[in-house]
Amino acid sequence: MKKILLGSMLIVSCLAFGQKVKLKDGSVLIDKVEVYKYDEDGVTTVSSLSNTELFVIKPSYYEVPNPMYGTAGCPAGNCARMLTNAIYTVKFLKNSKELYTEISIKDLIKNIYKAGIFDSEGNTDEKKVDLFIDKYSNEDVKLKLLK
Repeated sequence: MKKILLGSMLIVSCLAFGQKVKLKDGSVLIDKVEVYKYDEDGVTTVSSLSNTELFVIKPSYYEVPNPMYGTAGCPAGNCARMLTNAIYTVKFLKNSKELYTEISIKDLIKNIYKAGIFDSEGNTDEKKVDLFIDKYSNEDVKLKLLK
């Protein structure tokens, strides 16, 4: 019984997290199905298939010392002294609500899609937006930009 339960949990886990996201030629594809459109010009703007702008993802960058710099695995002359990390601000355009996170752009888009925040016409479910922000926002990451 435990093996069956464990096996079914593994299958559900793979299905839930196995979605492939591709950003290609202005289309957002999840598991090879176009779900959104996007435009990228320093800021990623994501729209519904009917061209209603839904949300934007704005990157901000900060540098941290490379912990490997100068070690045997990374001699000083062969690797960067500093690493560049990104913090993303996601702004939902219908209500101007924002969140801050270090989650990648592809993972943000996938998670927004999975959360069911937008319907096919681009209408927003406000409760789902609030839940998404509660779940994924990390206000502490903004402090990294101030250092």
